[in-house]
Amino acid sequence: MNVKTEPAATVVPAPPLAYPLAVICLVLLAAGFVGLSSREVGRRVTQAEFGASWPLTVPRALLMCEYGHEITVTVDGRTYSLTPPPAHGAYDDVGPIWAPEPGTSGHMAMTPLTDAGRQLCR
Repeated sequence: MNVKTEPAATVVPAPPLAYPLAVICLVLLAAGFVGLSSREVGRRVTQAEFGASWPLTVPRALLMCEYGHEITVTVDGRTYSLTPPPAHGAYDDVGPIWAPEPGTSGHMAMTPLTDAGRQLCR
């Protein structure tokens, strides 16, 4: 009896990391799209950039425009509203990092930062 058999098909398994890597890539891609549609726009600002008009007691901050109109600064993980009253109630009062005006009992004008923040909101 003469029986012909066909060669077995060769199955090449996917590399062990192919599927988890694909899932990670999809998650990161989705996160990127969420970031593009974010409610926030911001940039780093420094005392050196603003000079004598710098109104904060810290040398740098992350200046943000949130929700298209709310101006905030983030310092050491805490976010402070520069747009009174804070519309969303989730921000700290800027008082602890608001620099005093030399020779007065008041504070430095926040206008330089709020003007820069309004530029981010456009």
